[in-house]
Amino acid sequence: MPKVQPTQTINVDGIPYVVDKLSPQLKQAITMMDEWRQEEVDMTGKLTMIKAALRDLQNNIYIMIKKEHEQAESADVNQQKASNE
Repeated sequence: MPKVQPTQTINVDGIPYVVDKLSPQLKQAITMMDEWRQEEVDMTGKLTMIKAALRDLQNNIYIMIKKEHEQAESADVNQQKASNE
């Protein structure tokens, strides 16, 4: 997954503030924000992979159902032919 870059500056009302010059309390909050941003990126990537896998699995299920249905129909036709002979 892509790595979120630590926040170096924050713009508030058009004024840039350097994180290193902020209070320890603000630095801690910004660190937490960066960690959560990373978690969001990680989860988004994982969700994308799960959605793709789910879509592939659903497609495979549909194909398998159609195949089973066709085989059952074919078996019924063959059985009817055999009983008519």
